[in-house]
Amino acid sequence: MRIPGISIISNQAENLIEKVSGTGITKVFVNNLCKADGTIDEYKMGKVLVIANAAKDLVNCGFYVNQSLNNKKIPEEKRKFVAALDLTNGVFMVTSQLLLGFTILNKTIQDKITEKLFGGLREKAANFARQMGNIENAEKFGSKVFGNCKKGFTLASGLIVSTIIAKRLLVPFIATPTAGWFKNKYMNDDKLQSQDSFSRNNKD
Repeated sequence: MRIPGISIISNQAENLIEKVSGTGITKVFVNNLCKADGTIDEYKMGKVLVIANAAKDLVNCGFYVNQSLNNKKIPEEKRKFVAALDLTNGVFMVTSQLLLGFTILNKTIQDKITEKLFGGLREKAANFARQMGNIENAEKFGSKVFGNCKKGFTLASGLIVSTIIAKRLLVPFIATPTAGWFKNKYMNDDKLQSQDSFSRNNKD
């Protein structure tokens, strides 16, 4: 049973995707992500995934900052400081993801990591092919297995490093002490009271 409302949304989404995928800009973008043989360049695609993930957090950062500035539940004198904390956390999150993601996607680094992780598969796959009677193409089969593992790891490693290490480990480690410093320096109740007294004296 198809729900009418869902069907309409689904059809509109399909039409939109079809129109976007057929535009010249999309074709140029996709072509730039491909190698000369027409296959996807894992390094370029990995960077696109990292940028997309960081862009999502950048949008979230703007949303949280705006929310803090307009949150009536937060005392007015503290809203800017809370928003500053949200902004600091967002900046750390975006920059760390881009920095670590692009670093791990460096071709030299990837060659070393993948050779260490999957280098042994090349010979094992070739031996397996020989045992199956495919002696002539054994080496080619081994290289193909290694190449597929390398491509898959390269595509995933940028997101793994930027999401797990940057967002879940590095950013909390840096942002939490920074938030504490902000709170102690600017959001201390005594200091806020002193600021309010200073303001009232100046008005008087």
